[in-house]
Amino acid sequence: RKDTRTAEQLRAMVCELKPLNQADGSSRFNFGRSQVICGVFGPREGRRADRDSAESTISVSWNRGDGVSGLREKGMETIIRKTLEVLVVRSQDPQCVIQVALQEIVEDGSSLATGINAAVAGLVDAGVALHSLCTAVAVALMPDGS
Repeated sequence: RKDTRTAEQLRAMVCELKPLNQADGSSRFNFGRSQVICGVFGPREGRRADRDSAESTISVSWNRGDGVSGLREKGMETIIRKTLEVLVVRSQDPQCVIQVALQEIVEDGSSLATGINAAVAGLVDAGVALHSLCTAVAVALMPDGS
């Protein structure tokens, strides 16, 4: 590995809460050199279409550091949103929207895991009710089985 870790070693993890002043909750999560910052806005009253729901709606946006967005980013948004929908007590804030904005600052592998961890920490910082916490890691299986 370029970063000199052995096969059994995890990337170093660092989590900072409240790096953003304007968000209801925020976090910065580092997994090794990979870094994602998260801003959580809400729960806030939803649009007319959201007001018919007995549960809150979770909206996730993923932005790369270079501003380019494509299928990879849309896929990551979907995975993170589905993960958060299971964790958040959505019945607590019916007809509301919880917006989770993720900005990839540095991409050095494990971006999805870094984003999930940043999102969960941001929700905790915002005081959003959760059924449980989760953490994410990235695991690779090499062709030789190691």
